[in-house]
Amino acid sequence: MHRKQKTYWLIVCGVLAFLVFAVGRSIRIAIHSTGPQIAIDRMEHNWGKVTPGRQLETRFKVKNIGSQLLEIGELKASCGCTKPTISLARLKSGEEAAMTVKVNVPKETGPRIYYIIINSNDKITPKLEVSIFVNAWSGVVSVPESLHVSIRKDSTGFKGNLQLYAPDKRPFMIKNTVSDLQGLSVTSERGDVARPVHNIEVNYKITDDQGVFRGGIMIATDVEGSETVSVPVLINIKGNVVLIPNKIQVERSDLGKAISRTVVIRTNKDEVLGEISSVSATGAWTLLKSKVRKINSYASDVDVELCHDINSGAKGGNLIIDRIVNKRMRLVVPLSVRGWEAPLPTPENTIQ
Repeated sequence: MHRKQKTYWLIVCGVLAFLVFAVGRSIRIAIHSTGPQIAIDRMEHNWGKVTPGRQLETRFKVKNIGSQLLEIGELKASCGCTKPTISLARLKSGEEAAMTVKVNVPKETGPRIYYIIINSNDKITPKLEVSIFVNAWSGVVSVPESLHVSIRKDSTGFKGNLQLYAPDKRPFMIKNTVSDLQGLSVTSERGDVARPVHNIEVNYKITDDQGVFRGGIMIATDVEGSETVSVPVLINIKGNVVLIPNKIQVERSDLGKAISRTVVIRTNKDEVLGEISSVSATGAWTLLKSKVRKINSYASDVDVELCHDINSGAKGGNLIIDRIVNKRMRLVVPLSVRGWEAPLPTPENTIQ
C-alpha cells in the first residue's frame, strides 16, 4: 500500500511540475507577444549600378505584429541625400504602413551605403536599422548585373549569357574574362573586336560540393575608368543534404566578438551523411571552436564559435564542413555581416 501511495504521489508531482512549466512558458510567451512590435519586409535594399546624379525611390512595408498600438517616431538617415517618409505613424495591431525612401545619387562615382534608423515604441527593437546600397557608375555595364542560380546536384550544370554595353554607346573591346568560382568558365564572342555591345557566355560544371557559393566574374575592357567590370555570382547547389541554416549572418555590433551557432546537417534515407572530417572558416572569419555531434548515420549537428576579424579588410567568408562518403565532399555555409556587404541587386534594379 505504501509503495502504491508513493507511486501515486510521484505521478501527481510530475503532473504538477509539467503544469507549472507549461503555465510559466505560456506566461513568458504572452509577455513576449504583448505590446507593440515592429516588422519590415526587408532589412536591406541594393540598387546596384546606377547613373550618377539621378534620383531613386523604393518602398518598404512596415507592419505592427504586436498586440498594442505601434507609434513610429523619427526616421533618421545617415546622409542628407537620403529622405525617408512614412505613410502612417500610428499602427494598430496587424496594420501596415509604407515607408518611402528617396535617394539622390551623388555625381561622384563609387559605391555607397546609407542607413535609416526607424525609431518606435517597440520595447524589444526601439531602433530598427535598414541598409541602402547604391553604386554610382558611369562605365561599362553588365546585363544582368548579377547571376543568381539555383540548381540540383544531380544536374550537369547550367549555361547563361551576359551582355556588356557602354552607356555612351561607344564601341569597346574585351581584353580578358576570369572567374574565381571553381567550375565556372566565361568566354566572350569576338571580344577583340570593338563593338558597342558584347555577348558573354557563362558555363558552370557541377562539382561534388554542395551549398551556397559566392564569387564573381571579372571582365577586363579597354574603356578608361572602367577597365574591369565585376559581376557578382551566387550559386546554390541543392542535393540530398540539408543545411539549417544555409547561411550565417551577424550584426555589425557583433564584429570582433565570439559568435556561437549550430549548423544542423540532415540527409534523406537515400544517402548516408558519412563522417565529418573537418570544419574551417575562410575570408575574414576565424573558427575559434567546433564540435561535431553525430546523431545517426543520416544526421549530425555542428557547433561552431566564430569571430569576424574587423582588421582583415575583408567582409564575407565561408564556413566549410568537409564530409567523407567514399570521397571528400564540401558543404559550404556563407558567412556575412548584415548592412555591410551588399546583397545581390535584383534584375529590376539594373541600370537602363
